[in-house]
Amino acid sequence: QTLAKTGFAHPFADWIVHDVLESFTKRLHKVGKKHYLFQNELAAWHYERENYASAYIVFVESIITFVCEQKQLDWKQMNNRNLAKELIVSDNIFELRKLYLTANKPRKNIAHNLSRRGDLLRQDIENFLKLQREFIAILRKI
Repeated sequence: QTLAKTGFAHPFADWIVHDVLESFTKRLHKVGKKHYLFQNELAAWHYERENYASAYIVFVESIITFVCEQKQLDWKQMNNRNLAKELIVSDNIFELRKLYLTANKPRKNIAHNLSRRGDLLRQDIENFLKLQREFIAILRKI
């Protein structure tokens, strides 16, 4: 049996992996140099694949990265990310507080494996696109 183009011995695996990688790279290649835009698009990509946990985690990270980039802070540094969170929650920088807190509830539940929001799972899934649209509207104002 010959190895497929991605190196998998089984053709089915090659087909799946190739399609996922192609979709991923085409979609995210167009985003540009702003890392928060890359993360936001990655969150949408996860959502479309019904990977809601990753969608929320990456979406919340995109909000934090946005603040870091706007404030010219190195978004890769944890202390800068913590400062960005503080600016969001305490100062309502860029009017992001409500959006961040709303999106962060399901993210916390996912990241910390909590069960307090189990009854809100369907609502969280349905709200994701609304939250993402709100974020895009804020970005357009700035």
